[in-house]
Amino acid sequence: MEILAEVLKYLLSALLAFSGAAKLGAIDLTARTVQGFGISGKIARFVGVAVAILELGVGFALFADLAFSRTSAAGLMLVFLVLVSLDFVRNKHTDCYCFGSLFRKQIDGRTVIRNLLLFGFSIIVVLNRPETAMIGIPDDLAKDAFAFGAFALASFAASKAFELGVLQREVEERISAFESLGSIASEDAVSAGLLIGAPIPNLLVSDNDGKSFDLRNLVAKNLATLVVFVESGCTLCSELTKEIIEWRKLAKADLGLIVISKGSFEATLRKMGGEVKDFLLIANEGDALEKFGGKWVPSAVVVSANGRVGGRLATGIDEIVELGENLLEARGEEEMGIELRLSPICDRFGESVPEFDLEYGSRRLTNRDLAARENYIIFWNPECEFCEEICDELPEWRSRIEKAEIFLFTDKPLPAAYAERLGAYVIDPGFGISNLIGKSGTPSAVVISAKGRVASETARGAREIRHLLGVA
Repeated sequence: MEILAEVLKYLLSALLAFSGAAKLGAIDLTARTVQGFGISGKIARFVGVAVAILELGVGFALFADLAFSRTSAAGLMLVFLVLVSLDFVRNKHTDCYCFGSLFRKQIDGRTVIRNLLLFGFSIIVVLNRPETAMIGIPDDLAKDAFAFGAFALASFAASKAFELGVLQREVEERISAFESLGSIASEDAVSAGLLIGAPIPNLLVSDNDGKSFDLRNLVAKNLATLVVFVESGCTLCSELTKEIIEWRKLAKADLGLIVISKGSFEATLRKMGGEVKDFLLIANEGDALEKFGGKWVPSAVVVSANGRVGGRLATGIDEIVELGENLLEARGEEEMGIELRLSPICDRFGESVPEFDLEYGSRRLTNRDLAARENYIIFWNPECEFCEEICDELPEWRSRIEKAEIFLFTDKPLPAAYAERLGAYVIDPGFGISNLIGKSGTPSAVVISAKGRVASETARGAREIRHLLGVA
């Protein structure tokens, strides 16, 4: 047992020293964790520094087996265990940066179990202290101080070396991800967030009374709605509360604001404050943000009254604040004014369809025919191998989409076999008109509004087209 105790002693020593050094190297994150435990922002940084130095000191003392080092380590582990246990019981889900920027995890049951095990290890170390362990403070304090400094410096260097290794791996993964995107026609080349102009996904949300709503019905009440995605354990999300309240006051009746949380209603209110209660909703199932093509919270997107995505997905405090300000400034503008303000340069988005008169089966199709209602135009080429993928899906899309019509534009007459499978199609010689309304390779597609304007960015490839049509 003594051998096990010695192994655990050095393990706890290294763990405490590494943790303390990593916390000092990312003191802002450490202070954020301290704030999550109820310490005010003014002294959270001081407490964070004190905790980091305490961990370093106890780690060194344990390594040197100084007097009371083992009981100090056990006491520290007990304090950590009590704090995470209380957080878990209260369902606060505080963001825990236990190893600075190297580790971020919301406190949960596994965190409690981990700290319980570490406390158990420290008790084994305390109960098996050998007789040769120091029972007093060494006489040579200068030498001991130098040893502590060297120990702290080595721990800090080790934590930074490990952090650099983690960052290098993340950079390599991101570079690999960008390289894997390939050409814009690739099936995997889908940008973050849903396409501008794409219909929002089916999403059921609930209020504090448990009443469920379809998000599409909620956004239809306003000229545009800012939808903010948060999580109950997200500390960054709470920093948006002030801006959200201000937007709510300025939005008045024509602009909507909805906050959708992944987590319980009560936990989200504790994190963000009771001021958001009236417009906070909880996603009934799954990850709501993931359905909108996002990954990180906080994020936000503008949804138009017709239930379509009105701008790029914003992620992070700065992007969301900018999005909210642009939305307020764009109110009262002409048709699609809000969307154009949010996405001023986006394919042919917002441009009017030019005049045309093209062959469409047994009749002619003009630009005026597109102004009766919302329409989709798919640009298709029989010589394109990617176009073949959607060939058999087109009839099904036409049957599923009742409120809009799908027009297939190609540059020349199709072979009889294709004509039978695809139905009526528009012949646009040389894709002359198509290039003016958003064609970008084949297959690609755009939405045309009832007023004859390009109402979406260009969908490229079968996957993006499915999302644009809402049939994915």
